[in-house]
Amino acid sequence: MAHNIDIADSVPGLQIDSTVEFYGEYEWNVKGGVIHWTHHDPVGYHLDGWLKYAGKTYQ
Repeated sequence: MAHNIDIADSVPGLQIDSTVEFYGEYEWNVKGGVIHWTHHDPVGYHLDGWLKYAGKTYQ
């Protein structure tokens, strides 16, 4: 998971075993893949993604 905190807020209190809902783009790579674009796209090329944790949405 790659969440760009230069564009979106970081997720405070996130720990191992935390439950997070998300929407983003999966891109395969040789290590198994990465989910990115879990934030709004300031240029508008991608659908806006998000992370939801502890009742708050981070975009």
